[in-house]
Amino acid sequence: MASAQSATISSLIRELSAIEQKSNGSVFENEDLRANAAHLTRKLAAMLDRPQEVVLINASLPAQVAAVRIAVDLHLFEFLGDGLEAKAVSDLASKTGADADFLVRILRLLSAMGWVDQTDDVSFKPTPITDVLKNSEPIKAGIKHMYHALPIYGKLPEYFAKSNYKSPVDVQDGPFQYAYGVNETAFEYWAKSPTDSKVFNTFMTGVRGSRPHWVHWFPVQERFIDGSSGKEEDVLLVDVGGGKGHDLNKFIETFPDAKGRYVLEDLPVVIDDTYDRNLRIEALKHDFFQEQPIQGARMYFMHHVLHDWPDEDVVRILSQIAKAMKPGYSRLLLGENVLQDVDCHIYPALLDWGMMVLHCGMTRTVGRWRALCEKSGLKLVKYWPPPGDGDGILEVELE
Repeated sequence: MASAQSATISSLIRELSAIEQKSNGSVFENEDLRANAAHLTRKLAAMLDRPQEVVLINASLPAQVAAVRIAVDLHLFEFLGDGLEAKAVSDLASKTGADADFLVRILRLLSAMGWVDQTDDVSFKPTPITDVLKNSEPIKAGIKHMYHALPIYGKLPEYFAKSNYKSPVDVQDGPFQYAYGVNETAFEYWAKSPTDSKVFNTFMTGVRGSRPHWVHWFPVQERFIDGSSGKEEDVLLVDVGGGKGHDLNKFIETFPDAKGRYVLEDLPVVIDDTYDRNLRIEALKHDFFQEQPIQGARMYFMHHVLHDWPDEDVVRILSQIAKAMKPGYSRLLLGENVLQDVDCHIYPALLDWGMMVLHCGMTRTVGRWRALCEKSGLKLVKYWPPPGDGDGILEVELE
């Protein structure tokens, strides 16, 4: 057993060395190499720890989630500041109002996670992760939003034992509803709270993180703009369930000379939220389970929408868009984190669980997307994988 483990460790180290050579020492300049290196490093870390330690560390992950959430609530990452200068816990205690002994316990765990650096027994300094949490409102909103899932994970063993270990498919009777004692969808539940709605919408504006935006690597001009009518009065792009319009804003910023109208569709609670968006964007209140009001647009786009829903509902949503599409002209682009069939990376695997517990949804493979498109009267033309481990683009047309 030990010899096999040593052989695996040696193999992983060789693969990492090969990536280092390919990158010429600049792995962050190539997203594919960076993502593969991170994936291999996680595997290597799991092999180097004793199996018992791996199990116990992972069983204790709720402590990490809670520590990060408390640190965000205390604005601890902001108070750690910029640069290389360490901050004394006594100084952080006076700024946060928290007990110094308690802060040490939070920061010690964050240091073990690599989120801060500890310079002595009572001093800590920021890392690049600290900087993200200090400066990015969407990331901080994401931590608050995903904290909704923590009570659900605690109830999951009980829920699945009662459901005979079947994947949930009823958005009004899934893990979220079981844990919270409600019979409404997570979105309906959050909509009743202006704070929860604002947190979710803010999170969605930055869920991509620092990954390259799809408009920068997908051949937009060739596959989309070149075949459009070129008329100002025609609809060029409809962002279905587009939240605050962050994708439309980025598209207009990147292709300012593209002719046509831009339509943002979402529920009233989202559209009525006050925020800045490009003046070229027309906001339309729309439920995507209902008939699509914009007929014959050049492109319909959905980003991080369909993974929130089980297969049956995805077919209902796609069917409404299919009925609005113009044969030979309209295209549907789906921005989704697509699962690999083998050797899946950690983020999409965790995302799949997040969608399951919150919405009875799922992260899907290309094969599953192809089957859902066919059931909806559509055809998957091509899957465009992203650089690294971000969201890919599924290009779809009428069957």
